[in-house]
Amino acid sequence: MIIGRNMKLVYKVEIMGLTYNPVPYKRTTQRGKFSKEYKKYIIWKTLLCDLFCSQNPHSPKTLYEIGKVMHARPNLSGAYFVEVVAIYKSDNHGDTDNIAKGVNDALFKNDKLVSGSYTYKYDKKGGLRVRIYEARAGEAIDFIKEQDRIR
Repeated sequence: MIIGRNMKLVYKVEIMGLTYNPVPYKRTTQRGKFSKEYKKYIIWKTLLCDLFCSQNPHSPKTLYEIGKVMHARPNLSGAYFVEVVAIYKSDNHGDTDNIAKGVNDALFKNDKLVSGSYTYKYDKKGGLRVRIYEARAGEAIDFIKEQDRIR
């Protein structure tokens, strides 16, 4: 994908070789926090945050403890364009737009100014590739309009 001229790649994270598919965003209520699906989503979100922070050591983050294990949560905020590639190992998977929503939920403290694109592919193992570009607010809209004009 061609990124807008003024957008600069600032972060990336890759999770490869999974024995399962990426986990989609799971909306919940207080009662829903005890469901198997929500607990699976929280484990996925924690893994994504930890790997993002380890692969991007200079990113802003908050450290916290679960039990006796330290974890890191990114504190990204501002205007970003996020490219998500979900890699599925089987046909039994969540919607790719919900995978992208889960990525934004995990990585951004406030995703109000976040836009992006998402796609998928199939492979022998599951995985996820995320590229995050710094952008001015509204720049992604200019980029999409530019692409429509070219087509």
